[in-house]
Amino acid sequence: MWDILHFSSPSLALHHPTKLFDLELAGKNQHGEYYATEAMKVGSLSLFVRIRKVLLPRFAFPATLFVAALL
Repeated sequence: MWDILHFSSPSLALHHPTKLFDLELAGKNQHGEYYATEAMKVGSLSLFVRIRKVLLPRFAFPATLFVAALL
């Protein structure tokens, strides 16, 4: 797995899942499959809000109210 992900060593490939387990952001089930324990907003996705299956810009609603107030 470490060579597919282009990590420099197998220990580095083990280090990252271990950090996620320690922070309780990931887990491992009895079949050996990894899963995320909670969704986190990181990077540019933090600028969006999910409403059902649609991603909307976070400031779309306040911007709409501002433009409506100007008219």
